[in-house]
Amino acid sequence: MKQILTIIVLLYAAATLALPARAQEPTGLAPTNTPIPLPPRTLEATPTEKPLAEAPPPFPTPSGTTPITLDVGNRALWDGQVFQIEQIEIDWTPHALNAVALTVRNATDETRRGLVWYLLAPPDAAAPWQRAVYAAVEQPLELAPDESIRITFPAPPDDLIGEWALSVWVHQFDADGARQHSDGVVYDVPLIVGSPFFMTVDQVEAFPDGLGGSLLFVTFTFRNDSDAVIAVGYSYSVSAPDDLTPWETGAYNLPFQPLLLPPRSTLSITSRAVVDLPSGGYRVTGWLQESVDGALQFHNSSVYTEPLQIP
Repeated sequence: MKQILTIIVLLYAAATLALPARAQEPTGLAPTNTPIPLPPRTLEATPTEKPLAEAPPPFPTPSGTTPITLDVGNRALWDGQVFQIEQIEIDWTPHALNAVALTVRNATDETRRGLVWYLLAPPDAAAPWQRAVYAAVEQPLELAPDESIRITFPAPPDDLIGEWALSVWVHQFDADGARQHSDGVVYDVPLIVGSPFFMTVDQVEAFPDGLGGSLLFVTFTFRNDSDAVIAVGYSYSVSAPDDLTPWETGAYNLPFQPLLLPPRSTLSITSRAVVDLPSGGYRVTGWLQESVDGALQFHNSSVYTEPLQIP
């Protein structure tokens, strides 16, 4: 029955979603106000054990705020550790991360300096610092022995849309000024940020096609948490890592594909294309546009955080 429903949905999408002719072209597809996501941030850090979340946060009423408080200061210190994160406070409303507050303690008997911040990364990222889509501005620390401080970070930018895992980090400065990891905690319950419907690029693979080109497989996840059917178009760009306009100057752009997102649904779709790309490293960026009155409007983008290597 699910397969029949999927076929009906896709056939209905192809028949009813009227994409303008301009949206079918592989280049010149610049969505308005297209955000350029932050590149992945690589940090010299050592992951620590993940604290057990007592329970997933209850979904708040539309007018309410769900404060999430995690007390994580009862973990054993490692030899040489200076700072410990004692508490994480997350101010969360439906599809919005409003603020993150961290309480950090100096666990030594001398005044020490350091830096503290938080990251947002895909929920399946084993090393969040390598796949971060957002890094809060690092805040400096200078704490006396056994002193604690509470620091509040503002919300991430409005154009950051998706489902993300939050992790918090603190680094310490040694006597010689060297910076090293001090503490880190990952909150395992994903947070939905931004619109109730969005797209992510979850996997990219390329294989030789035997004719000098490459078979490129790009897997998307589409999520619709609303009660409405949403008409969208999706695409992706393959570009140089430093290309600021991949929808125009990328090495390859998939023409936008029509799709209907059923209410309260999650869909996984793998797109296959034969591409002729020179050897090298590339960045893959997915694009989602909403169909409004027959015209496509930019909704969100998703950068696959691992580079695509063409031999």
